[in-house]
Amino acid sequence: MVLYRTSSYGDAFRLIMTVPALDDLARKAELRALRLDDQEAPRREIARQKKEKEDLRVATEKARTTNKASFKP
Repeated sequence: MVLYRTSSYGDAFRLIMTVPALDDLARKAELRALRLDDQEAPRREIARQKKEKEDLRVATEKARTTNKASFKP
């Protein structure tokens, strides 16, 4: 347990309690999450690019349809 006074919040105290076994589990989980993020990053980027491309296609098609209706040669 750690008790300390914070200077940024005026006269306030903080109490931090940790359990070493849970700290180890939390660190392992954090490392695993980082590894998974690194593994999944390329797939997420490809999906983001596909979505962006599809959104652009839909917006272009909508603009084309709107402009086509009002076009008079």
